[in-house]
Amino acid sequence: MEIVKSVFSLLFGLVLFVGILYLAYFSTKLIGKRYSLNGRKGRNLKLHETLPVGRDMNIAITQAGERFFLIGITEDRISLISELSRSDLDLSEELSESSAVPKGSSISFADALKYNINKKLGRDVDINDYTTPAEPDKTEDAADD
Repeated sequence: MEIVKSVFSLLFGLVLFVGILYLAYFSTKLIGKRYSLNGRKGRNLKLHETLPVGRDMNIAITQAGERFFLIGITEDRISLISELSRSDLDLSEELSESSAVPKGSSISFADALKYNINKKLGRDVDINDYTTPAEPDKTEDAADD
């Protein structure tokens, strides 16, 4: 009888542990989406890029409607540095900011790991050797028929 009690106690502890892990994962994703700065955008406002320039100091490029602004952000103040024109900015989205994977392509975790290891070792690598190109859009082909 003592063994059965131990097994149930162990199973209950395991279920409780997995439940806590799940709740931690879910809450981290929720908080991360809500409070992330990069890529945050609304209908009329968009944060394009931020660059840390010191402790608790950032420079950011923001867009309000069709106008672009360079702003300075500190712990207790946001200051307008300059208004920018569209021609001043490189707004191409061919490569994502966080990785060198071309838009529309995908890369597996294993291939991304191989790419980064080879890059750290100083080997000449091309990201296109590791990515899978996106499937061609078949809606245009159907319209031609």
